[in-house]
Amino acid sequence: MIRLLNWDSNFFGFPVGMLRLETESDWEKLAFDFGSLSSNYRLIYFITAENIIIPPNILKRFNGQFINQRVLYRKATEQSDIKFPAYIHEYENSELTPEFVHLAYSSGSFSRFRVDKNIPEGKFKELYRLWIKNSLEKKIADRIFVASHQDKI
Repeated sequence: MIRLLNWDSNFFGFPVGMLRLETESDWEKLAFDFGSLSSNYRLIYFITAENIIIPPNILKRFNGQFINQRVLYRKATEQSDIKFPAYIHEYENSELTPEFVHLAYSSGSFSRFRVDKNIPEGKFKELYRLWIKNSLEKKIADRIFVASHQDKI
């Protein structure tokens, strides 16, 4: 039921798991099994279907806390020749500059890795620095777009 997340566990230095709950009836199973299943983990991400809310009594029972709700915005586009304003352009350089590191930290201000007091701030910064570095090096991003003003991103 709880899946070990190897990358996260290695990165944070403690066992991290993920639990996916698709229906409200899954809460009944969880309440029965969670204590024994969770004892090997220090952090467990609860991922739910978009219409499922984690009941506060479940969180309280297992010393859990609501950290954030993820929202995905998506817009389908049909045209491939979209014209951006002149101040938005594709960024071709892969250099990790202090400016990009600052932008990465700012983008994560409200992420679960920043607001969860159980995750050391140093790990938040390390994670977001790695994220922007891998994005610039095109390891996890296909293209990077930036907005600039007076040659400043």
